[in-house]
Amino acid sequence: MPLAHPRPERASRPIEMRRICAATAALLLVLAGGCGTRPGSAAPRSDGGALAGPSLSPFRAVKQEAALPEGAGPDTLRAGMIADVRDRLMSHRDIEQDAARIVNEVEPIVAEAAGKAEARAALARYAADAGITVDAARRRWIALQTADLMLESGGDPDALSSSAAAGAAQWLAGTGRGAGLRVDLPVSNRLTKQITALRCRIAWIEYLARPDANRAAPGAPPYSPSDTALLPSLRAELQGLRVARQRADSRYDSRQAIIAQTRYLLRLYPKFPSPDWLFQAYHGGEAGVSRTLRLYLGAGWHGSAAEAIRHGDGGAPLTYDRLFFATSPASHAQAFSYLFGRSDDHRHYWYKLLAAEQTIDAYRKSPAAFHADWQTHLPGRRIEAYWYPDAPAEVRDANAQPDSRRELVRVAAAPGLAVRPPRDDPGQGPTGFLRPEAKGALLTVVREFQRDGGRGPLTLGDTTQTQAYLDRARLLHPGKPPPLPLFPPDPDAGLRIGGGPPRSFDYHVTGLVFDILWPADDRDRKVLEYVLDRLEAEGVLAAIPAKDQDERRYHVVPHPAYRKVFEKLSRSAN
Repeated sequence: MPLAHPRPERASRPIEMRRICAATAALLLVLAGGCGTRPGSAAPRSDGGALAGPSLSPFRAVKQEAALPEGAGPDTLRAGMIADVRDRLMSHRDIEQDAARIVNEVEPIVAEAAGKAEARAALARYAADAGITVDAARRRWIALQTADLMLESGGDPDALSSSAAAGAAQWLAGTGRGAGLRVDLPVSNRLTKQITALRCRIAWIEYLARPDANRAAPGAPPYSPSDTALLPSLRAELQGLRVARQRADSRYDSRQAIIAQTRYLLRLYPKFPSPDWLFQAYHGGEAGVSRTLRLYLGAGWHGSAAEAIRHGDGGAPLTYDRLFFATSPASHAQAFSYLFGRSDDHRHYWYKLLAAEQTIDAYRKSPAAFHADWQTHLPGRRIEAYWYPDAPAEVRDANAQPDSRRELVRVAAAPGLAVRPPRDDPGQGPTGFLRPEAKGALLTVVREFQRDGGRGPLTLGDTTQTQAYLDRARLLHPGKPPPLPLFPPDPDAGLRIGGGPPRSFDYHVTGLVFDILWPADDRDRKVLEYVLDRLEAEGVLAAIPAKDQDERRYHVVPHPAYRKVFEKLSRSAN
């Protein structure tokens, strides 16, 4: 893939940062960042005012590519995938806090665990297999396990996932007990409820003490300025509850949980004697890795995952990279069907781990440079805001019907493409209109889908919409109510870090984005994900899995460096 333009470091799929939410604000949508030369830092901007203003995004002016990339090799695609994921991490509002905690609190515990006798013996085997020194193996292990903890929880000792995985290492209760941790679940659950309630009370006092607080916010308790005097004792009570929970449930004790994780992971090494496969097995299941290897090798299956990893590439070690990039709809079809039948979070986990490693290393080298880089990503907004920060201001009338806007072109049904109008009509008016570059990106997806064996037509969902339509849709479908207890609003939710448009702006108004609906045919869905994965790794577009009224879809954004190429494709199809 040509990298003459600033390469967007964005993730092809969202990463679950599993922790207890500190507010009821919706989880932040994530976007992309840039590498290469960075503009300087800027103060946060409020969410009010103009739809777009000066921003730090390096994509305000982009060198145009002459053609779409063709025949990108595994090394290029691998680098693109890692850059994608790293940028997903850099776009989180809390990434600096996470990185600081990982470097200052978590990594020292991982280093301690890697120095214990059982770990040293396992790392000596890894060093011998990899042909490196034991010290190099130990450093590499510390980096990888620390990166895993970044992805699992951001190093948060209070993290609790929707599946009840707890603590920095995200142990499930039964697995944690099996790894030697004390887990008194009834006591732990009771203390967690108390901790959550107390955290909520403290958060409300802190919020209501602000001069800009909304005293009528949903869930707001009675408040008196004298309540702030209670904060020291409430915080001390909260810390006492956390200590009590750590005694009852050592999943919440980061030192015990991380040392147990090190021991657990390194005991997997004889079964999966390579870090890439070991972490794939830890994250996605041992049986899943064994089945992937068996389906890929077919008649060449060596009888065990360990033998397949050691000798599965013509007698040489079989890396995850080798298997992943050699698997396609036309090659190793059974392995393809299984691998793409699993979530992208599983099949991309090794690349997410490497991206997290790079992110941590960047913070360790220079927190100040890390902060400046973070701001260029316009954190908290989707990738279209990062790639097209000026587009909202270019829309002269957000309520003009799409067929009256000169900058838009019609997308009609054609072989391989069906066009579905929005479900919440009335009043939407003409549909199926996009900017030429978006139409060109859509046609590229359709073409690649057919080349790779897609059978049915792809269905185009949402295209350009009016602001009035979007406002009506929000009223018709307000979303699920927040969980109890109700935390206060996030006072920083309106900040536009790095400038650019507000989080609330929907780029469907611009005509630059579109949604492709999840194919009903299972094989077609896998082929489509394969195509979108590759186009993302090549830096051509971004495709974000999404749901609208429980309908699955892929939200697609063309990369601005290919605007002229896509416009040419659009014109040639008219």
